[in-house]
Order: sequence, then structure tokens, then C-alpha cells
Amino acid sequence: MKTKSILLSLCLVTGLAQAQTTHIVDNNPNGIGDFTTLSSAISAATSGDIILVVPSATSYGDLSMTSTGKKLTIAGGGANGATGLVTKLGAISLNGGSVNNTNLDGFVLGGFECKSIDINFVDSVKIKAVKTTEVISTTNYHLRVRNSVGAEVEYVEAGNMAVGGCTGIKLFHLYLKELSNTAVLDISTTTNFIVSNSFLLSNVNTRVSNVNYLTLDDTSVGLFNNNIFRLVTGYNRPTYFGGAVTLTNNIFAYVYDYPYNSTAISGAQSYQNNTFFHEQGIGYLTYPTNLVTLDGGGANDANNNNYLNPQFVDVANFNFALNDASGAKDSGSGLDIDGTTADRGIFGGLDPMPTVLPSRAVGISVVPSVTNLRLSLPTAVTGGKVILNVTGQSKKN
Repeated sequence: MKTKSILLSLCLVTGLAQAQTTHIVDNNPNGIGDFTTLSSAISAATSGDIILVVPSATSYGDLSMTSTGKKLTIAGGGANGATGLVTKLGAISLNGGSVNNTNLDGFVLGGFECKSIDINFVDSVKIKAVKTTEVISTTNYHLRVRNSVGAEVEYVEAGNMAVGGCTGIKLFHLYLKELSNTAVLDISTTTNFIVSNSFLLSNVNTRVSNVNYLTLDDTSVGLFNNNIFRLVTGYNRPTYFGGAVTLTNNIFAYVYDYPYNSTAISGAQSYQNNTFFHEQGIGYLTYPTNLVTLDGGGANDANNNNYLNPQFVDVANFNFALNDASGAKDSGSGLDIDGTTADRGIFGGLDPMPTVLPSRAVGISVVPSVTNLRLSLPTAVTGGKVILNVTGQSKKN
């Protein structure tokens, strides 16, 4: 139980868990938890409590809560480097019903692998450091957020994602991989959204045709900043950004071998400092119509967009950092975190992708966690004092 005491003390020191109780769930043999099932911990918790779920080879099952539930932080242990275990959950559903301002507002999920996540009418929900593996029942989406104000989704690896009826949603550091015959990202009736420093990949295993690669409706308003859009398969795969979207510092890298696939940027409100490139030539980007007029020789247009090979470090191994000679380096708008001119793509801007791909972020805890324990002396005298130095880190929530 010493581990529990240290974790609780650290939470109190950082201020995250003031006036809160931390519950530990552990279904491992001889586990350290207060509970062996997630459901029993949720029943015992009160609104505002934290539930820490220990990594295990056995899933903790589905999580389904309605508007009569309670605001909680459900935090997995991420990946356990010593054992290779990860906290696993089943399908997750938080449904506030049909109105905002419910008991679930402010719910935090993070640090685990799960089947799917479906959020509806839950404001200020936070989903961080999560990997999904299956579609939500009766849909083609792994992750869906609807009718939410102020939601945040960060460091998530998922298949297709849908956002609808939201205001002020933030999508940062995502790795979305198209796994079904649906747009990799579908945004509708959503205002003031931000999609930043994320990687969106079309299906690399199955040739998909006549399905939008990415879709926004004309009523949605928001910003795409420092993302990489990579389309590698399919015929007639439009990339449609609706009528009121701003595109800045993004890289569009297309590689499929069908001509004239309508992968045009059309209807975007404004676009600047973006790099567009197609391995088969510029003609593959400009049929039947294209709002962006690009010079095949690589010269910038009036908004500093260009048609250049972004020159990634190692595409075969999914390393989409820019080579030192890349024209996408130091060519964006604004600044990078180091104070230089912003790079285009996921590693540029003030909030760059910290790793090659965010799937590694499943090991990031969403609550304060211990990173180092050190005794002041290697031995102790009976009746004497032992000083335990604890170093921790807290992920920004």
C-alpha cells in the first residue's frame, strides 16, 4: 500500500487532487488496488474523484455513463515499460442525453487503450493519451464527439473520427488512420474548432474509391494548423474543407497512382503557407477544379502556398520529420517553439508533435505520476529517519 500512499501524496502536492479522493483499480493477481473492477470504483467514487487503473493483461471492460452519472477522471497507467502491459478498456460511452450542462461535464479520460469512444452532450470533456482499436457499434468511426462545448482531444491514435454539433473543440497531436469506407475525419455543424499538429492518413491496405478523404460541411468554421494530410490509395477521393475554414502551415502529401482523383482544396475560406505535393505530378491535384493555383516549378503563390516535395526523413518508417534541406522548414507563418520561423507540418508551430507519432503517448499519464524515487541514505538506523525524495510530473489538463 505504500505505492498508493505515494501516488495520493503526489496528487495532493501538485494541487490536482485537492478535495478529491484517488481510487486505485487493479485486476492483476495480488494487485495493490482498492478495487478489482472499474464499475465498483465508479460506484464508490463521488463527483470530482480520480480513478487510477493499473496496467493489466485483462481488460477492465466497457464504460457507459449517462447524464445521471458523475464527473470523474479515469486515468490508465499507460504502457508499463517493465512488463509491456497497458491499461485496456472496452467500448466507452459518455452520453449526456439531449442537453448540455449535465453531471458528466468536465469528465477526463486518458492513459489507456480501448475499443472505441463515443461522447454526446458532455461539455469540457478531455480525452488524452488514448488508443482506440474498434469502431463504435453501428458506425464506421472509432472516435465520435457530438454536441460538446470546449472538448479537448489530444495524443490520440484512432481510426476514422467524427465531430458534430460542437463548439470550441480542440484536436491536437492526433494520429488518425482511415480504417473503413468513410472519411478519415468528418466535421459537421461545428464552430471555432482547431485541428493542430496532427497526422491524417488514408487507408494503406484497401483501395477505397468515391469516398471523401476528409469532409467538412459548409456551416463549420475553424482552423487547420501544422498538420500532415497523407493520401495513399483510392480513386476520386475529394479533400473538402467546407466554406469557412482557414488552412495554415499544413503539408498535403499524396502518393496514389490514379490520375485526376479530385483531391482538390475547394471552398476553403483562406489558405496560406501550405505545401501541396503529389508524387505523380501536379496534374493529379487539379482536376476537376482547384481553389489553390499552384506553380508546378515550386514557386510560391500570393499566399505563400507552394508545390514542393516536403522531403520527409523516413516515410517507410513513418518518420515525418522534415529533412534539413526541406523547403517546408522555416517557411510557415508565425514562430516555432524555439523562436525561429515556423516549419510546416506536425513538428512546427508553438505546440509541435513531441514524438514521431502520437501512439507512443499512450504511456503519458493524465494525472501526476512518479518519475523517480530516491532514499537519502542507502541504510536506515532503527528508530531513525528516512527521507524519501519523490520526483513527479503532471500532464497539462
